[in-house]
Amino acid sequence: MLSADEGSIESRYDVVVIGSGYGGAIAASRFARAGKRVCLLERGAERWPGDYPENLWSAARDTQIHARGRRYGSPLSLYDMRFDDEVNVLVGCGLGGTSLINASVALRPLGAVFEDQRWPTEIRELGGDGLAPYFERAERWLGSNPYPAEGPSLPKLEALGVIAESLGVPMERAPVNVTFGETTNAAGVTQPACNNCGNCISGCNVGSKNTVLMNYLPDAAHHGAQIFTERSVDWIEEGPGRRSDSSALWRVVFHQVGSGRRRFHAPRQFVHADLVVVAAGTMGSTEIMLRSRERVIDEEERCFDRSICVAHVHLLLMVAATDAGRQYRTREYGTRLTCPALLVDRRRPRHHGATPHRREPGDDKIQRLDRRGQRHPHRRRRTNVLVSADAARTTAHRDARVGDRQSRSRT
Repeated sequence: MLSADEGSIESRYDVVVIGSGYGGAIAASRFARAGKRVCLLERGAERWPGDYPENLWSAARDTQIHARGRRYGSPLSLYDMRFDDEVNVLVGCGLGGTSLINASVALRPLGAVFEDQRWPTEIRELGGDGLAPYFERAERWLGSNPYPAEGPSLPKLEALGVIAESLGVPMERAPVNVTFGETTNAAGVTQPACNNCGNCISGCNVGSKNTVLMNYLPDAAHHGAQIFTERSVDWIEEGPGRRSDSSALWRVVFHQVGSGRRRFHAPRQFVHADLVVVAAGTMGSTEIMLRSRERVIDEEERCFDRSICVAHVHLLLMVAATDAGRQYRTREYGTRLTCPALLVDRRRPRHHGATPHRREPGDDKIQRLDRRGQRHPHRRRRTNVLVSADAARTTAHRDARVGDRQSRSRT
């Protein structure tokens, strides 16, 4: 088990990493190797081969659905499905993030991708050629390799080959993060060979899929990082170090999933950090940042400064963590809080502990659902009337029977 005991969490760390997918796992590994005290917070549970669903029924029981402002299913379920009017998203909930349930395809992006002006300056200057060493490092740690030619024949792969031949184009086998022969990976973890079961996207029960649970996370734990699962981050707020150089800069507020503490209004749990890496995925990171928007220190700037790094892709963290042992250089590698904040409307979001008048995007949907019983109040009154009429008829019949028995007894 990689998860640390609940009582071992400290009050302050050099780095707090939120999320354990590709971004969070690599950041935790690199900062821990640099000698930093690292705390990783993951909202999901720790699962190992043998703990994943093996049929549709068990998969359905291990699914949580978010739709119209409500959640159905356990918050610790592996398959986290988000339904919306415009887009539906499936993310993984567990130690390892979506790497637990993706297809493990590891294609390098084309060099032209990094010419986009929205990339940080240093990324654009490096380009595809300059980033090649980092891609090679990631491929080595993730065990990226194509399906072996000497392996059993795959009907779908053969069909694709026929299609490519008919089109007159070459077919290349995409590299996948799967172990096809028993080996010990870069993190020192022994993995068995793939048995071609095809359950990569539902969770590998063999242990041959190279999720970050098999490489970067064990490496982070081996170098001293503390990993805490079933901890969901609520928001990030100003720490005492913002007013004094002797204290931590940030306070990360979180709660234990399924503990019931929030139901009884228990005090919030939090941890302090000099550097926070928000790597909770596209959905999770944005949610945390929106909840944190009302907690921003400087109301004039309305944004976090360079000591918060938002990791959208693990490549950026690999580059950033290269210099982690020397200094915190995150301004050029992170996305500022104002980016997602500009994507929402002007309604003030609501977070736990906020004043009642503050609302979150989507609250109007929730309120419409909460008013379902008020849309047609006559239905409820009609039901009450029917119940009252039934009760009246029952009472009348009983009184009539009692009256008949009394009249017969007198005669």
